[in-house]
Parts: sequence; C-alpha cells; structure tokens
Amino acid sequence: MLAAAITEDLPMRRLIPLAIVVALVAAACGDDTPSADPAMVASLSQRIAENQSGSGGFDMTDEEVECFAIGIIELFGDERITAGMDLDFSDFMATATSGERRETVDIMFGCVDLGDDLARELGGGTELSEESAQCLADTMLDSDAFRDATAESFVSESDPFQDPELVAELLPLMLECLTAADLAELGNG
Repeated sequence: MLAAAITEDLPMRRLIPLAIVVALVAAACGDDTPSADPAMVASLSQRIAENQSGSGGFDMTDEEVECFAIGIIELFGDERITAGMDLDFSDFMATATSGERRETVDIMFGCVDLGDDLARELGGGTELSEESAQCLADTMLDSDAFRDATAESFVSESDPFQDPELVAELLPLMLECLTAADLAELGNG
C-alpha cells in the first residue's frame, strides 16, 4: 500500500523540481524591458514625431510614438532602421516584406489607441450614433482584412480600402454594428 502511494506520487515529485527550473528560466528570460538601443529609440521617435505633424493622420502621444519606435526597431533591427532613417515611411516600407509590413501594422495598432479617433472620423459627417461609430472602428481595427489592407496601403499606388473583396469581407461585420436608425440615415444620405 505504501509502495503504491509512493509510486503514484513519484511523477508529481519529479514535476515539482522541473516546474521550478522552468519558472526560474522563464523569469530570467522573460524580462519585459525593450532590447532596443535608447539612443536609437530617441532618434526614431523624434523622426516619427516630426513626420506625423504634417501627415494629416492621427496624432500619437509621446508614449505611443516611443512604443511604436521600440516595436519597429525590434522588428527591423538597428542596422535596417539606421539605413532607412532618412527615407520617407512609404519608401522604407517598400523595402519591407509583406509580413514585415503587416507586423508593423500590428505594432502600430498595439501602441496607438486609434479606436476613438477612427470612431470620430467614421461618425463625422454622418448621423451614426457614437456607439455604432465606436463598434465600426473596433470591428475594423480587429479585422485581419483591414490590417492587411492597412499594410498594403503603405506601398500601394491604388487604395486597398476600395477593394471589393475587402468591402465584402467587412460589410457583414460592420452591419452588426449599425442600428435600424443608422441604416435608415445612411440610406437617406
């Protein structure tokens, strides 16, 4: 009886030291401090801040700019960022693979809270309710198709947001956000 109890408990006794080792390794390797060079982050952050002021796009806070800079430095590496520092953003993105462009979008959307700005833009000039506009913005920002189109917009001569396939993919999701009053108002516009 004692032998059976010890044998049943043996796998657990072996797992406990293994679990401790795994936890210690994860703690040592799981340092969340960015590996990007602070001087590089400062330089790229300054460049991003300068470029965004005249772009007509969404304004990023200093924290969002720094988060974005750290993310793309970690994605592309110091050498590629240094080599492309004087390029326009679209020219730099032209040197990236489609996967890198998509990762750039994911980094940007992770750093920058675009939901409220996009909701205001979607609601402006329409009679959409604030809730519907926010739902539309959140739906778009969460959509892989929208993120892919955003990545494509970095290098495309045409507007990827006008692609009928993108519209067909997003339309059912977007219709879930609209109330009957929103749909009636859009139909009158």
